[in-house]
Amino acid sequence: MADHPVHRQYRWLLDIFIIAAMRSHTTQSGREHSALSDFGYFWMSKMLFSAFSCQIRPRVNAWNTMGKDMPSTEINEMTQREWHELGFFYDRNDDAKEWRLVGSKEGLRQFAHVMQKYAAKPGNDLISEHEHFGPYSYFELGTWTTSEITERWVAGLLKDIQRLALTVISRLDAALVGDCIYLRAGFAPLSPYELVLEVKDDFYDPAKTDSARW
Repeated sequence: MADHPVHRQYRWLLDIFIIAAMRSHTTQSGREHSALSDFGYFWMSKMLFSAFSCQIRPRVNAWNTMGKDMPSTEINEMTQREWHELGFFYDRNDDAKEWRLVGSKEGLRQFAHVMQKYAAKPGNDLISEHEHFGPYSYFELGTWTTSEITERWVAGLLKDIQRLALTVISRLDAALVGDCIYLRAGFAPLSPYELVLEVKDDFYDPAKTDSARW
């Protein structure tokens, strides 16, 4: 059977990950050693796997529509718990170039709390520092020299992230069910991606929006 197009497109990245992991084991055996430590190979492998995961995860819905088996009951239950802990659903639409976060007002306030918590950590002031959120970990909040919203992340200086969190809280206070809150213009107007908050009622369940889980 032919590979899925996503498999072919990112196979090079997976191959590099495998080679890096094998190289790490080779150094353990003592057959050879280089300037890179085993620790360095481990983190190189970890970064490559993270990059591969971030590219593949947003496409899981497409895989399912092509006849792939649905996740097991255990995986579904774990994914459901993680959506509930996060408080909102998110997805990235590369055609529309937007990140869309969906939830009740209380659920979407968790996004603001996530940003406030991130901005309060002193170690997060390092450029390129970042954290992943949600069951599939492809929504990323990070530290950058300027505010931006891209296919990779929502990022900026910690003071800018804190400002965005306050904006989210303020906009949600005034929002009604059914409203969409657009945040790019006030946070990073030159960014290629929009950041949209879609307000649902208090009974909204973010896990049920995840078609990959059901």
